[in-house]
Amino acid sequence: MTDGKARIAWISQYPLSGVSFGAITHQYLSRLSQKYNFYCLSFGYDGQPLNIGGYVILPFRSQSEIDFYWNEIKPDLVVLFHSFFALPKVMARGRFSEPSILYIPIEGPRLPIQYQSYLENFDRILVPSKWSKDSLERDQFNAEVLYHGVESDYFTPFDRHNKKISFGYFGSNDIRKQVPKIMKAFKLLKGNKQLNLATPIHGYLDYADVAKELGIVPKFQKAYARGLSITVDKIRFFYWGLDIYVGMGTEAFGLPPLEAASTEIPNIAMDYAASPEILGKSALYVKPVTTDYTPLGEMGVIDEKDLAKVMQYLLQDENERKRLGKLGRERAKEFPWEKSINQLDKTIKEELKIGKSKH
Repeated sequence: MTDGKARIAWISQYPLSGVSFGAITHQYLSRLSQKYNFYCLSFGYDGQPLNIGGYVILPFRSQSEIDFYWNEIKPDLVVLFHSFFALPKVMARGRFSEPSILYIPIEGPRLPIQYQSYLENFDRILVPSKWSKDSLERDQFNAEVLYHGVESDYFTPFDRHNKKISFGYFGSNDIRKQVPKIMKAFKLLKGNKQLNLATPIHGYLDYADVAKELGIVPKFQKAYARGLSITVDKIRFFYWGLDIYVGMGTEAFGLPPLEAASTEIPNIAMDYAASPEILGKSALYVKPVTTDYTPLGEMGVIDEKDLAKVMQYLLQDENERKRLGKLGRERAKEFPWEKSINQLDKTIKEELKIGKSKH
């Protein structure tokens, strides 16, 4: 490179995959591409090198590719932005010789023990919430909070005139999201209502089969079925078609609920993990009745009857929906992307400076 910009290897999900890791990666890399040369080693991408938004997307299928990319890129800094599952695959070659940053969500109250040794290989650890920071500190790891952002000028309020009160969820087909419990709670509701799900229908569970067993007919967002990508425009239109957002996942941040809040949709969330920290008073909460262990840590488990009571309350009370929607819009404005971008930029500069001093 002759442009003088630092070269950064950013390892994460494919930015156009339609999942939060990819969407957040695109925000960071496209907004900082004028300052740095980013090479995004992308899980879930199997195509040719692609230049989009001022940065380069490369397929990342196996650990052996790292040596090849390193010889070509010669990075000045490495950033791994992903869940625990990526750590063994990326760190099989050992510690990076370059300055390295781990940006990782911690969803449970403790760091799963099988991943602890990997974290020791990074110079700096970033997390998206105080919940995640506290979780790591219980295991003697220092971390800094870098909140994600929301484009409040894009995810704007919309006049909703739905014939039925529409509940919705957008996200993965994963045990931690408790979508079957949302479906079971919806089944218990009385009134004119609709359930919209933007999620892969087939995955951890076959949601079409769950719906059939319950005798309900959700509207599935077809563009997201079977893991196909969904555009930002379609995500916004999905939120605009809702009256109430329901997210029962154990979250380390929770980007979709905050995006939904930005469009003045009231949230129903779980009183566990980072959801109360991010949504504040703009949501109604359901307390978990127990916890269950997953490879990503402990998840809160709700009772669908408790969820149904809160859903029924918002279904019947239009004034409360409006009140929470206004609070949600104001809450979302507290998480501008510009603030997150500036903080990450500062962190990158500090690590690059430290790296140069070592050499």
